[in-house]
Amino acid sequence: MLDLSATDPLVKTYLKDLHHMQAQSVTHELGLRGPFQNLLDKAAKKRGWTLVPELSTYSGGKRVVPDGTVRDEFRLARGWWEAKDASDRLASEIQKKIKAGYPTRNTIFEDTQTAVLYQDRGEAGEFALREPLKIAELMNRFFSNREDDPGYVVRLIGQVVRVSVETARIARSLPSYQ
Repeated sequence: MLDLSATDPLVKTYLKDLHHMQAQSVTHELGLRGPFQNLLDKAAKKRGWTLVPELSTYSGGKRVVPDGTVRDEFRLARGWWEAKDASDRLASEIQKKIKAGYPTRNTIFEDTQTAVLYQDRGEAGEFALREPLKIAELMNRFFSNREDDPGYVVRLIGQVVRVSVETARIARSLPSYQ
């Protein structure tokens, strides 16, 4: 579980980095996504998880590439992140991504001004990304989302089976010891 406060250094660093980019008149997605990516990365590490940028996945039978995938220690996806331009209409961009097959089990869509959190395939909240308390609340909710769906256990068992099969294959390929 993650427990950030509004005064946490991660939150302060995010706001400072974002302010620095805006002082440089940066408004495009690739230029502005760094501060949020760093916040998500550091929060993931605090939770014992890993942020993997640009990891393609299949969702709803479609290949999608979110800006970030947060994985747990078993390499299972626990959440996704998608950044948009500050000039985009976030609500319409979210709908486009959902129609394109992006996951909504635990996903943050953000444009550096606002973040919209989707959990359990529905909108779970909107958060002002200039307010330290809202940023902390977003991170805490994102990282404490429990995979209550039965598919989580099935995916976990699938990972264990894959590792076991691969281990057996490697063991069989080793020369016999005499």
